[in-house]
Amino acid sequence: MSKAIVITRPLKPEHVAQLQAIAPDYDFFTQWEKPVPKERLGDVEVILGGDGALTTAILETPGNQLGFVQAHSAGVDYLDLPRLAQAGVLVANTSGIHTEALTEYVIGAILQRTRAFDQAAASQRQSRWLHDVDYAGIAGRKMVIAGAGRIGTQIAKMATTLGMIVTGVSRSGRELPYFTHLVKDEAAAPAFAEADFVVDLLPLTAQTHHFFDAKLLGQLKPGVMFLNVGRGGTVDTEALIAAIKSGQIGHAVLDVFEKEPLPADSPLWQLPHTVVTPHIAGQVAHFKTVVTAIYAENLTAYLKAHKLVSHQLDLNRGY
Repeated sequence: MSKAIVITRPLKPEHVAQLQAIAPDYDFFTQWEKPVPKERLGDVEVILGGDGALTTAILETPGNQLGFVQAHSAGVDYLDLPRLAQAGVLVANTSGIHTEALTEYVIGAILQRTRAFDQAAASQRQSRWLHDVDYAGIAGRKMVIAGAGRIGTQIAKMATTLGMIVTGVSRSGRELPYFTHLVKDEAAAPAFAEADFVVDLLPLTAQTHHFFDAKLLGQLKPGVMFLNVGRGGTVDTEALIAAIKSGQIGHAVLDVFEKEPLPADSPLWQLPHTVVTPHIAGQVAHFKTVVTAIYAENLTAYLKAHKLVSHQLDLNRGY
């Protein structure tokens, strides 16, 4: 029986050739130029890049051979994880490759605000020489990171270097370096109430959907700076808009949204003290080369022993 591998996200020809060399007995389909035909869905054993609709279509094909899905992203909420678990499919992501980029984004956004670069830019456009500027500073101030993991640890490292006090919030509350405190999700309310900066790094799961709802947002310290670089669905958008309008959130930096692209009529585009970026915080240089290396490593291991060597997900947890 013919077997196939589908690559869903555009790669350079040399990257495709690198993967083909690992699996010479497989037919390759590249969705951006040579999509897998419907009659071959049952032959697909490996998906590289991740695609929710395609994965579901293959799972619904009688007698399908799907055994391994490698996502191109850290978040995999677009995949039907319970169904993949039931089918015994191995799933991996690319968590970790965005660590430096996301750290730079978060720390840069905080410094841009606390050193009043936004005010300086506004004054420059008006040719105003303004000395009366609020330089808030960050040393001694409190940051809470929701979703304390690999990326959160790197952000905590940089934040503590700059003199901040950092609390990590996670499902387990396990000890991690560079955090002053670590608490479980259900015990985090007091930390959120004292935070000057809240960083949302949560994955999107059934448990984290609308984690930041109206109740929690209302418990934040008035004037807090809120940054979301995790997943859009972890925040109730309507509650977020209300919190920004009321001043409960003094400054928002948002890279992810419940609906992407963010609709042109969303109030978030025009709200004061709000920065919107189009899901680019995690972009890294030479992204295709980096993800191809992960694809190649896991594809080699899968074909050899039906095991993965890195980035494998716990499908019950969703990350």
